[in-house]
Amino acid sequence: MPGDQHEAMVEVFRQSPRFIGELLAKNLSFGIHEIDEFQFGESQLSKAPLHKLSPDLLLLMRRRQKNLMAVIVEVQRQVDGRKEESWPMYLISTAYRYHCPVELLVVTPSPQVERWAQKKRMLNPRGTCCWQPEVLGPSLLKAANPAQSPQWDVLRAMVFGERDLGVLHRALQSLQDLDEPTQSIYHDLLRRLLSTSTWRNFEMAYQYPQSDFAKKHHQTGLAEGLAEGQAQGEASARKQMLESLLTAKFGILDAQTKEQLSKGSAEQLQNWAIRLLTAESLAEIFEDS
Repeated sequence: MPGDQHEAMVEVFRQSPRFIGELLAKNLSFGIHEIDEFQFGESQLSKAPLHKLSPDLLLLMRRRQKNLMAVIVEVQRQVDGRKEESWPMYLISTAYRYHCPVELLVVTPSPQVERWAQKKRMLNPRGTCCWQPEVLGPSLLKAANPAQSPQWDVLRAMVFGERDLGVLHRALQSLQDLDEPTQSIYHDLLRRLLSTSTWRNFEMAYQYPQSDFAKKHHQTGLAEGLAEGQAQGEASARKQMLESLLTAKFGILDAQTKEQLSKGSAEQLQNWAIRLLTAESLAEIFEDS
């Protein structure tokens, strides 16, 4: 099962498809202003049992109901030689299905993966057919925010926040430019991803929380309670908190759902909590569980 950092970084892009277009603006043969619709496509690109192709995200940029370009987003935390075979298949399958140019965007928190992913690769021995993904990794994220995008600052905090409290502070300030539901999603993702000690040091250094929004989320303790408990008593408290949140959103839970919660591992609770932020049904939260 993908780890918390993988899920959190995917969620940044899922919540802001326009941000993907902004990152790739230099590669587009059209202006961002020409796009009248961002639409997520089906990520399952092949139903063949030996070649299941499922990128993290597939975004379609459209104008007047026509696909202008498709973007495949892959969050990659470690070097994986198999991706050198599957990524070209993603590109070809997507171009075939959606009849438009395709770009592959690899997002990674690892300098090693960043260097590996940036390499140009050949599809034939003569080197006349090559492919190379766009890569967003630590070396680029260290640079100044090119579009003054809150999503950029959130990604930087996910990568550098544990060792640079200033980066986390900048990300939380950037969130104030977003609507409150989106602020809440990104704030909770950062709360879950970064350690309790990091947040404790941050709160002492910056007298956080300061804004009304930050105070509200600080007081709930949702992410910290669900993501980082170690003792058995804390695990029970996390389950009770998640049950209360599910009940508040979807109504009284049936016996089967309560039993599933009671048997959930710490990792499952974390993933269910993240899914709760965007899920429209209980089935979406407990999918594949």
